[in-house]
Order: sequence, then C-alpha cells, then structure tokens
Amino acid sequence: MDEYRLVKVVWKDIQGLDETWVDMEEMSEFEPVSVETVGWIVVDGEEYITLLSSLSTDQTFGGSITSIPKGCVESIELVTQASECFDEKI
Repeated sequence: MDEYRLVKVVWKDIQGLDETWVDMEEMSEFEPVSVETVGWIVVDGEEYITLLSSLSTDQTFGGSITSIPKGCVESIELVTQASECFDEKI
C-alpha cells in the first residue's frame, strides 16, 4: 500500500494585478480564482494541506511542494486513475 495518497484539491487562490493605474470599475471584477492541484499528501494538518506533485518511486524524495490553507480548500478527491485528473481521457 502506498504511504502517500494521491489527491486532486480544488481551492481558491489570490488574484492580483500590479498596474500603476486601474479603473475603479475594473477592480470590482477581481475575485479569487479556483485552482486544481494534483499531488501526494505529505502533511494533512489542522490548518493546511501540503502536496508534492513529484514523488520518487521508492517514496524517499519529492518535489514541487504546494502548501494550501484549509480555509481556501473547496474539495479534496482521492485519485484512483490518472485520467480522473483531466476533463478528457488520456
């Protein structure tokens, strides 16, 4: 059995715009963005979840770390097949 669970996390992320001048009406259109991240759970804490998007076959090394605050998480789904991560079959 695998030590780490492969999941797809849907979460809200910050959206920003670093412009000198922005019309006030445009500002009201900015809102957080829904993001999908797929990876192996390495930390499932009370306040955050940490994922790796790359994991060595012997599960001793990992890379591409993403730590997401639990307050931003909309859903977490266990991935049982790679095709479940995509809208179209691969």
